[in-house]
Amino acid sequence: MTDFAYLIPVFPLIAFAINLFFGHRLGGFSGWISVLTSIASSAIALPAAWAVAQDGQYSREWLWLTLGNYDLNFGYLLDPLSATLLFVVTVIGTLIQVYSIGYMHGEKYYHRFLPMFPCLWQPCWLW
Repeated sequence: MTDFAYLIPVFPLIAFAINLFFGHRLGGFSGWISVLTSIASSAIALPAAWAVAQDGQYSREWLWLTLGNYDLNFGYLLDPLSATLLFVVTVIGTLIQVYSIGYMHGEKYYHRFLPMFPCLWQPCWLW
C-alpha cells in the first residue's frame, strides 16, 4: 500500500475543491465529503504505516524537471516516525472533522468552514 502513499494528501485537496465550489449547494452533506476523504486517507495511511513498520522505510522519486545536465527529482520518504505521525494525524483529523460537523450544525456559514478545515491539518503531513 506504500505505492499509493502519494494519494494521502490528494484526498483532502479534492474535498477542499468540492466544498469550495459546490459546498453552498451541498449544504449539510459538504461536511461528510471532508470526512469521507479523510477516511480514505486514513485507509491508505494505516497499511502504509504497517508496511514501513515491517520494512524500515519507503521512498519514491519522480523526475520533476531537467535543467541542462541536472535532474531535479520530486519524492517522499516514509520512515517509522513519519509513518506513525502520518497515521495519527489522519485519524485524529478525521475525528475532529466528525466533531466539527456536529458543533457547526445549524450555523449560517457552515459551508464556508468545511473547505478550510482540510487546509488546517493538511500541512501536518507535508512537514
